[in-house]
Amino acid sequence: MCMDPCKLLTSQCKAGVNIKKDGCGCCFICTRQQGDLCDAKYICDEDKGLYCDFKFDGGLRGICRAKAAKPCNVDGNIYKDGEEFKLNCSQLCTCQNGQYACSTLCPQEDRPPSAVHCKEPILVQIESRCCREWVCPHSHSLPGPDDTFPPSNKPPPKECKIETTEWSACSQTCGMGVSIRVTNDNKNCETMQERRLCFVRPCDMNDRHLTGHWCKNTWRNSTSIHFVIDGCRSVKDYRPKYCATCKKHRCCYPEHSETREMEFECTGRVKYRVEKFMWIKNCEGKSCKSTWKESKSRTLVYGECESVLKYRPKYCSTCKKRKCCGPGRTKTRRIQFKCPDGKLFTEQFMWVKNCECFKTRRCPF
Repeated sequence: MCMDPCKLLTSQCKAGVNIKKDGCGCCFICTRQQGDLCDAKYICDEDKGLYCDFKFDGGLRGICRAKAAKPCNVDGNIYKDGEEFKLNCSQLCTCQNGQYACSTLCPQEDRPPSAVHCKEPILVQIESRCCREWVCPHSHSLPGPDDTFPPSNKPPPKECKIETTEWSACSQTCGMGVSIRVTNDNKNCETMQERRLCFVRPCDMNDRHLTGHWCKNTWRNSTSIHFVIDGCRSVKDYRPKYCATCKKHRCCYPEHSETREMEFECTGRVKYRVEKFMWIKNCEGKSCKSTWKESKSRTLVYGECESVLKYRPKYCSTCKKRKCCGPGRTKTRRIQFKCPDGKLFTEQFMWVKNCECFKTRRCPF
């Protein structure tokens, strides 16, 4: 049964994109193309040999793929269409019909500390860790005009004003991420960056059908689990709390948390490690927007290459209850990438300007 009025204008579809009736047979839409999200309503372009591979959220949504999909040949290794693989410990890649794209597993590398608290921060490799860490080579208290000795021989300050920033939001809305802060709370009063692991909710969390008093901001896992990161497994099992996704028009994120130390057993050369971990005490619901923008600029990753410039892209929300949000207005931007061998190339990139949410009985989110 068709409820919403049809709003599509043929001028909204890009050149070469076919216009067909949606999967409900109600309205004409721009058919989804290779790599686009799809569901029962927003169908793929069958005239181009595409189909919707329903592999997410229990088969409610998927990605448009070619029926005769090509594999990816990466450094002599063959990966099937849709298969995920790692180029290295810091990049997770997905094969899509002969091409592959990668996302970083070390988002903190793109978030340098504030220049107010850390002068000329540098990225350094830490032994036994995959991701590089930010280090502040200069003291937080810079030499004053009355200092007569070289900075390298300057004794520790007699008085140290302790300054510590708030922990940043978790780098991932689901699954394992990282949170960072900057502090000079140490014996040398040096400004340093600290990081902790965070886990806001599982990516397969299914609570959107709950309503009323059954829908709570904060949930505790029903069974004890072990956390896993970079091939390491927590020594103890835990029953963590999560932030819900069932609140209508609201997004739930940690309100109060504490930092705990968690021990991990590893299978590689390093057999043991201790990580700081954000332990959620309770969550709060905030207004939910259909379109979100990165809080800070970051580089975009394509294969082994990174964008020359940093960007603040917009994303479509997944927090609208019984609604699915997808790009409404977009534009095409040309982004230049630089590879490890120094080569430069330019790719066309869909830049989201705003997102629109539609009602559906089979919401992919």
